[in-house]
Amino acid sequence: MLKIADRSIPELVKALARHGVEATYLVPTETGLKKSILDAHALVRDYLSAKGLHDYDAQAKGQDAKRKLPATIFTPAGPVESYASLYRPETKGGDPRIWVGRLGEHAAPGNVVAVVAVGDRLVVANLSDRALVSEDYELSPALAGAIAAGKVVNPHAADLLGLIEAISARGFVDGMRPGPTNVGFTLETLLGIQANARRAPDYHGIELKASRSGPTIRGNRITLFSKTPDWKASACKNGAEILRRHGYAKDGRLQLYCSLANAPNSLGHYLRVDGDDDRLHALHQAGDRPTAEEVVNWDLGELRAALSAKHRETFWVKAATRKAGATEAFHYREVHHTQAPLVLNLGEMLDAGRVELDYTLSMLGKRARDHGYLFKIFPRDMVALFPPPTIHRFA
Repeated sequence: MLKIADRSIPELVKALARHGVEATYLVPTETGLKKSILDAHALVRDYLSAKGLHDYDAQAKGQDAKRKLPATIFTPAGPVESYASLYRPETKGGDPRIWVGRLGEHAAPGNVVAVVAVGDRLVVANLSDRALVSEDYELSPALAGAIAAGKVVNPHAADLLGLIEAISARGFVDGMRPGPTNVGFTLETLLGIQANARRAPDYHGIELKASRSGPTIRGNRITLFSKTPDWKASACKNGAEILRRHGYAKDGRLQLYCSLANAPNSLGHYLRVDGDDDRLHALHQAGDRPTAEEVVNWDLGELRAALSAKHRETFWVKAATRKAGATEAFHYREVHHTQAPLVLNLGEMLDAGRVELDYTLSMLGKRARDHGYLFKIFPRDMVALFPPPTIHRFA
């Protein structure tokens, strides 16, 4: 259903995220509008459950179990009071359904309709309407006000900011290791943070992500988090099996290094979000096979939890660079401070190919080695997953 959208859902996700808001999205079909029936796909169900408004899994079938939530359809002419019906019919296997009263008066087939939880009610808006979201994906002030969200404060943030400001006052400092990780390693060392394969945030619950200032290229993708597949539910049960089935020989060893998005890469690997089981599947499409085979998969709920745990609060530190021979030096000049990632947007961004997965596997002797199953995003798309940052610039 989302594939027939007449506007870019990833861009709309980012437009709402810039105002600190996460939503779920419906794209009505002509039949759905005529019959007043829309599928409550997995991302809708997850959103309503996460917001504490409705649990389809616990809902019985039939009209007696139907639930109605108060809703407001936000239009250019003003708010229209309505309701949202949430139910599972006796027929069609009890597939979850949703309908917003009077939606047909304010949306056409293919329009992108956002559903936002505001307290104990829903605000519904047709984001295909240019009076609500402009051609360059800016929300109207009235819509932004209707869905405004708040922030959380960490008392350690001011301490960390002061430490980074003191480092910035030193000007350019020589990097402490070669390679692309130099910028982050040097900052952590100056802050007295010991480098290791941490899954938890770096400083009193605050994650640190340092990067070089400059133009965005593919190598500038940002690692959001690493998450091991659900081996029990996957076709391949460990990294060694992935390598045996899908690795390639290079430099005398078996390895698999590649990025996966929502379309097959040059090796035939890609990702697919499955709305029926709320999972992310890594698939492989061989040229001589009619269908793709699964490699591994993840529970989307666990991926959202990993994003939330890693980036509950993050300092994205930007550094100017200069080189003198083989030595690279950094001047840490800017901090973008984000809080409370919009985790419910993760499924949408994976489905749209805006969040990628990197395989980092190789075989050393008989032992498989990996550097994590890395979920990455381009800087231009970060606004979909993180509310607007507080920006601190140092002289």
